[in-house]
Amino acid sequence: MTAFAQTENGAPKAPKTLQFLTPAQIDPSRLLAPPAPDGSDSQVKEMAEVKRLIKTRTPEQLTQAKWDAEHEDISPFFATLGPDFDLQSCQPPQSCCLKR
Repeated sequence: MTAFAQTENGAPKAPKTLQFLTPAQIDPSRLLAPPAPDGSDSQVKEMAEVKRLIKTRTPEQLTQAKWDAEHEDISPFFATLGPDFDLQSCQPPQSCCLKR
């Protein structure tokens, strides 16, 4: 038995169609602000927070972070990257990021 979602008037809803955005459709720089300029008050505050987090981390947090770094795996992204994706044939800068 197959269940279909229905509209208020009882008619079945059309199935959703997935759409992937192209670089022409979206500007990634709009999603994230640029990094704070070197030496700016914002950068100094951000780095102070990073240093505070490092100084106050627990031994368990450090152990977990090291484990995470040693066991990184991009295989969950293979479905998105497509069947023709081949890590060995990647060109820099992608290869340096993916092979770490």
